[in-house]
Amino acid sequence: MLTRDLHHALGIPSRDAFLVARRLLGRQESAGGGSNGDLAPDADFIGSLHAGAFVHIGADLRALREHVQQRLASAVEIVVRRPRGRPAKSGGPVSLGDV
Repeated sequence: MLTRDLHHALGIPSRDAFLVARRLLGRQESAGGGSNGDLAPDADFIGSLHAGAFVHIGADLRALREHVQQRLASAVEIVVRRPRGRPAKSGGPVSLGDV
């Protein structure tokens, strides 16, 4: 979501917006070029980074987390669980209608 917002609002290319979003989330790159995948310990705060001497970029991580939680809760409510076990036995042949 941060990547999308950075891309659309600021015109940052998606790849660069993704890297900026990762920094805002406090994710660190490892020496091998990969990521350790951990959020910064204080990831509840309003994430920010300096992008030069006079530019400061911030993201409200609390609001982002709440938004994601609300969307997940909505998604869970609309998912229909598949019936488990054997299908019920039918009483006889199934009519195919007027064919």
